[in-house]
Amino acid sequence: MFFDNFLVLNIALIKLTFSSVYIYIEICSFFGFLFCCDFGVF
Repeated sequence: MFFDNFLVLNIALIKLTFSSVYIYIEICSFFGFLFCCDFGVF
């Protein structure tokens, strides 16, 4: 029982970490694209 709970918690933590990293990469690429566009105008 304890092992199952630990496994579920571990999987939830891994999913949360991956989604956070994915969102961080999305935001970074979006802002990088904006900065590239700004520099392209200059």
